Amino acid sequence: GVEVKVMYKEDVEDAEGYLLIGADFDRDYIEELRKRGKPKVLVDHYIPGMKIDAVVSDGYGGAYNAVELLIKTGHRRIVHIHSPLTAYSFRERFNGYINAMEKHGLMAKVYEFDDVAENMGYVVDLMLNTYGMPDAIFTSNDFAAIRLLKELRKRGIRVPDDVSIVGFDDSPEAEKFGFASVRVFKEELGSFAMRRLITLMMGQDLHPAKISLFTELVIRGSVKTRKGG
Repeated sequence: GVEVKVMYKEDVEDAEGYLLIGADFDRDYIEELRKRGKPKVLVDHYIPGMKIDAVVSDGYGGAYNAVELLIKTGHRRIVHIHSPLTAYSFRERFNGYINAMEKHGLMAKVYEFDDVAENMGYVVDLMLNTYGMPDAIFTSNDFAAIRLLKELRKRGIRVPDDVSIVGFDDSPEAEKFGFASVRVFKEELGSFAMRRLITLMMGQDLHPAKISLFTELVIRGSVKTRKGG
């Protein structure tokens, strides 16, 4: 059988294979692991230009479809509030938003939310002062969407009457707070990645592959059809 342990970067010397989960692993660290010659699979993270096994969610397609839905329901002034674009997944979601807006000839407007500093109040004020009230806001994750909802509520801005909201991940909080979100199938990500790692550990010298799992838009009461939609 295969023994699975949760390990931190400093404790990986004795591992026979690695599931690298999240965006904390940079090119230098992965190159260091590569020198050990042990199988490795990135989970929901990818470093362009590196031939390394990876299982990712379709952030680009998920974001594109979310913006398409907002446009079809009559939204034109659609803002994207994104987390730092150092993470592959956030860059993909950013690109999906940009391309969907460009396809429809709409002006993209983006603001960065720092997950650590939690500066959503500043972001909302900056948006209202420099852009005004948008028709809809698409965030790159549900954590940002929750912070956004709270800041809008403080300012008397109603969702969805004044502005529609769509998040990303479809975390349990998205259902709790009742906002639309793009579902990432995290269990399947882990399952695909584990199967791939076991195959590599069994000595099957496969060509590195990047596997992308489709996402699914979950509609809830935070999206309102506007006139013309």
